[in-house]
Amino acid sequence: MTTTIAAVLQKSTSQLQVKEVPVAPINSDEILIESKAASINGTDYYHIDYDWAPDGAIMGLTVSGIVLKVGKDVKRFGPGDFIASFIHGGDYSNPDKGAYSKFAIVQEVYSIKLNELSSSNLQILQSGNIDTFEGACSIPDAIITLGCSLYFTLGGSFSQLQNKSLLIYGGSTATGLVASQIAKQFGWTVISVASKKHATLIKGFGADYLIDYHDSNVMQQIKNIDPNITMALHTIGGIATLQLTHDSVSDVMPTKIDSLVASNFEAIKNPKSNVEFTMTRAFTANGNEARYNNGSVFPAIPGIKEAMLEFIPTIQKSINNNEIKHIPIKIQPNGLNGINDGLKLIREGEISGEKLVIQF
Repeated sequence: MTTTIAAVLQKSTSQLQVKEVPVAPINSDEILIESKAASINGTDYYHIDYDWAPDGAIMGLTVSGIVLKVGKDVKRFGPGDFIASFIHGGDYSNPDKGAYSKFAIVQEVYSIKLNELSSSNLQILQSGNIDTFEGACSIPDAIITLGCSLYFTLGGSFSQLQNKSLLIYGGSTATGLVASQIAKQFGWTVISVASKKHATLIKGFGADYLIDYHDSNVMQQIKNIDPNITMALHTIGGIATLQLTHDSVSDVMPTKIDSLVASNFEAIKNPKSNVEFTMTRAFTANGNEARYNNGSVFPAIPGIKEAMLEFIPTIQKSINNNEIKHIPIKIQPNGLNGINDGLKLIREGEISGEKLVIQF
């Protein structure tokens, strides 16, 4: 095929337009897939609202489908394989590659080889094993992000289990729920901060403790569980939730807080000298810098790609052994044409404890 139907950004309207565009050639480390499902993510609208993506870029971060063709350096995949992958849709440097495309191009380092998948005819999928394209497309962004965060930055290990506590602020987010499952594989105790309305879901995904963020004494509840937490994952909110996370971790032991959403660490009041802040940007996990349309440039951390090449095959096994579940899924109707409506729901905070997915 030489063309594909894709959803591309129209900056003049801040909307995605579905149109026919050329299929880009694949590089030696890339894979051409026939897309079956893709998830809609908050980062998609960040790319639109904050001028991260250039005009006309194919958007979309996560996709699942069937492999059609592989580059000469690809090792884990061949034609006919089932795949789920993360991709930097809206990338300033590669605007012709994104998940919202009937024929999508993905990198092997960002891709998960899966057991046989089928398409679901349900509108709502409960959490469960990853055996559908819809379930498969809901996890790659979390998997790649958490490979960078929990495995690389926070030092998790599949082979040497660690008796440590992990604080997750935003435990009911898609990333927070997958983080709980991976953390348990590292032997960690998971303390999740989220709404108690998601208690069954959060506990079902492995959290040992749940603290309702509406409570007035959240910090004290966390300290009562473990006064010396040395690892925290901040998945939602801004400086106020980051401040609470900071105040809740150890006051004396070397501690890392990895944020997925905030980088203005200098705004923290009374910062503890024992606390180190980092920010995970999954777009650099392939070892390349990430460049945004607004001129921002984020270099890759040395060693991050090598860590991902270790992490992905191991977590891939866990997924195929049904040790990692997908979160609840809601199908957004009208396929590519439904993405704008889905992004509106996410912008307005209407999606919680579930993932929006489109079908091709």
